[in-house]
Amino acid sequence: MLRPFAALMTDPGVWALSRRSTAKGFGIGVFCAWLPIPFQTLVVLTLTVWLRVNLPVAILASFISNPFSMGPMMVSAYMLGNWMLQRSPKMEEDSLSLGMILQEIERIGTPLLLGSITLGVITALIAATVINITWQYSLMRQFRRRRARRRLLGIRFRRPKRRPRASKADEPRKSE
Repeated sequence: MLRPFAALMTDPGVWALSRRSTAKGFGIGVFCAWLPIPFQTLVVLTLTVWLRVNLPVAILASFISNPFSMGPMMVSAYMLGNWMLQRSPKMEEDSLSLGMILQEIERIGTPLLLGSITLGVITALIAATVINITWQYSLMRQFRRRRARRRLLGIRFRRPKRRPRASKADEPRKSE
């Protein structure tokens, strides 16, 4: 099943734990968590390998939608989609069953898909931005701690002086 992905799965970009790769992977995972389809992990796998972002983080982030959270997520996506299409949602509590959903998939599908994609994009952008900012803040904090520790110990960091580049006029000419 994963044989077509074997060569791509060995790509170091898919396993890299860098700020950008992790933030993008988390965003892709969160986006795919909102998709109202089964086997979201296959979509995550395809997108992460194609875009060369962190695969493990993306797969873990896609598990935001689980059997406990999927119902509220899909209802909120459906309600948002109806609001965006300026429709009134028609949900009858006593007739909400799998059979009713399958019969009215066309009426439910458009607002559900629109709401899911909208919420997926919004939450993915927020998640990737939060990961990115948190990672940068953590690095800045580490740098400041290191600098304070060096000052306390009396260690100074001196940047090496740059040597001026030799101009072409300074180069010896080749005799022909």
